[in-house]
Amino acid sequence: MGDLAIFDLDHTLLGGDSNMIWTDYLFERGLIDTAFMQQRNQYFADYQAGNLDFEAYLHHMLAPYAQLDYQTLVGYRDDCFETRVKPNLYPQGVELIAAHKRVGDKVIIISATNDFLIEPVGRTLGVSEMIGVELAQDEQGNFTGRYQGVPSFGAGKQTRLAISLAKHGAQLADYSRSYFYSDSINDAPLLQAVTDAVVVNPDEMLSALAEQKGWPILMF
Repeated sequence: MGDLAIFDLDHTLLGGDSNMIWTDYLFERGLIDTAFMQQRNQYFADYQAGNLDFEAYLHHMLAPYAQLDYQTLVGYRDDCFETRVKPNLYPQGVELIAAHKRVGDKVIIISATNDFLIEPVGRTLGVSEMIGVELAQDEQGNFTGRYQGVPSFGAGKQTRLAISLAKHGAQLADYSRSYFYSDSINDAPLLQAVTDAVVVNPDEMLSALAEQKGWPILMF
């Protein structure tokens, strides 16, 4: 069995935040209003400060998903990905994933962004295992504006990773080496759980923690 390589998405593989990019896209099309964007910006500031109320954040950010049918959202998402997300994937991150795959490592992308938005990233990078916030759907397949299961944020990333590995009869300890690449102090729980924590474009608090722990720092 190869090693395990886990990647965060926003500001780690992507030069930006996928939820910010997506809501900018919707705002420009008149699908969300200025009040929504102002609240979004406050939540993003809380995220950067490491004190985000993630439940409240999800309640706010997922509301627009209930306003459009699934197929309409897919069209918007795919256009947003092709025009705004894909061009901003870090080449260094793409190569890191490729390097891990070349030596037979298992690669997983885990993000606090929802699974609907991150799905095209996995498809483009050739990563079949993507872990994101799971969106609830109604009987017609449309999103309800709610999530289900454990959100993949903070310590929740450890929980979701364990669930994902268990589906294949494995656990984190089975890997002689496990890597996690991330930019955010919010990912400190999982960074401290792997054998090889690697910080990428770290925020100020994570940079300080990395220096304290002796973790390598990459700047893309």
